[in-house]
Amino acid sequence: MTTLNYLLDHPKLNERINSLGRPLEVPVLPDLYVKLRDLINSPTGNSQKASELISKDPSLVMKVIKTVNSPAYGLRQNVNKLDQAVTLLGFNEISNLVLAATVLKQFPVRPGDRLLNLKKFWEHSIGVAVMTRVLMKHSRKIIGTTAEEAFISGLIHDVGKLILYQSFPTEFTQAMGFCRSEQMSLVDAEERVFGFTHQDIGAYVADSWGFSRNMVKAIELHNTPYMLDSSDDSFVFVSLIHIANILAHFQGFGNSGDPFLPAFHFNCCDALDLNVAELESILERGKDSFDQINGVMNVG
Repeated sequence: MTTLNYLLDHPKLNERINSLGRPLEVPVLPDLYVKLRDLINSPTGNSQKASELISKDPSLVMKVIKTVNSPAYGLRQNVNKLDQAVTLLGFNEISNLVLAATVLKQFPVRPGDRLLNLKKFWEHSIGVAVMTRVLMKHSRKIIGTTAEEAFISGLIHDVGKLILYQSFPTEFTQAMGFCRSEQMSLVDAEERVFGFTHQDIGAYVADSWGFSRNMVKAIELHNTPYMLDSSDDSFVFVSLIHIANILAHFQGFGNSGDPFLPAFHFNCCDALDLNVAELESILERGKDSFDQINGVMNVG
């Protein structure tokens, strides 16, 4: 993982944030996830040590057991032991599950919140993460990254919305109001109110968490891939997250808070060497996967 020093590369963004007069509340990368990734990357890491780490969070243990026993894995007998579940799922799947569960805890669902329904928000985010997996299996292009990076990028692609809402609730409410009153996209409304967007804030968070350039760019441009030259090394990955987001919206996986379906940039299909006619079958496969994973995560 590498850092881009995102705010140093985007001084105007830093100026605009400072001009708001309140600090941006940026969450730290969940400690359990950091420890698990360190363990996985260690030559002495193994399933037993990972199990010992995960066992400190009983709710996470239940999610791991529930995941391995889901229809997606088609096991003949139920698995009841954590170390066996970790072995069967594999380190990458486990780290994805841990990140999803721990990030969700940092932004708990608030019943009655009419502006941004966090239960629906996280369902959408999980839907995008799931769609990245399905798209990677269908794409005839080499994406240049791992399925784990794709899943994580899909999961946190909209985290900037939560941070804006948490840090600047009045301004974010105003931006949401512009969406509805003037029929504009949330990105355009945020640009009008803040001078930057949730994509910029999400990219900054991904950078501060030490994620790769591909991931930072995908989060920064998931609604606006046309802002990146198609010859850029990250364009294929940006296209992957863009299409996954569109399909999750189209399939009705949760609700991202944006009242309008983002514009679909069809050149992203070309970047993945996907035929538009294939999208229908991709949607169906994505729905099956979403139902299984969303049931396990049990958001809210």
